[in-house]
Amino acid sequence: MTWNRLVMAVGSVVGIASLIIALTPAANLAAGALAVPPDLTKADAIVVLGGGLLRDGTPTFASMSRMLFGMRLYQTGLAPMLIFCGPPRENTSAEATVRARLATELGLSSTNIHQITDALTTREEAEHVAGFLSKRKLNHVLLVTEPMHMRRSKLVFEAAGLNVSPAPSDNFPAIARSPLDRLLLFHQLVMHSVGLAYYKVAGFI
Repeated sequence: MTWNRLVMAVGSVVGIASLIIALTPAANLAAGALAVPPDLTKADAIVVLGGGLLRDGTPTFASMSRMLFGMRLYQTGLAPMLIFCGPPRENTSAEATVRARLATELGLSSTNIHQITDALTTREEAEHVAGFLSKRKLNHVLLVTEPMHMRRSKLVFEAAGLNVSPAPSDNFPAIARSPLDRLLLFHQLVMHSVGLAYYKVAGFI
């Protein structure tokens, strides 16, 4: 097979696969299998994982979605403490600090809002939160992140010694219906599946 024919064959396979992903519920079904159902029960603390900052220090859409859902859980009384995670970007405040400030501007008292500002990965977030809570003899957390990120996050937080109740910040695997949404969902599925596999191989979970 010549190089040109190989490229055309690969391109055809990719094109057909993309159409299947975009136009059928295949991505929804696969993502649903990876997602973890919510368990919105009372806990010692609500932990909102980092979602990133834009160049100007503004939280990304993922970061804001997680923050707002965590605030809603806190306001319903599911935990007496709200912990925001998230490090800074270059020349910005830490994501956790930005979120804590926004939360207070939106009416929450700063008294029970805490920040984890120096954790760069999900594993580091788990270790830092576990250390913070163990000093207070607390153990049970409501964990807030996206559905595709939840399985790995829950496992690594449990490996750090915490009792974890999952609180997915959205239901994207179920509501993704447009071709673009399904392609985005498939991208998230692949990315987080690779992350889950890496954490298992590395012995983090």
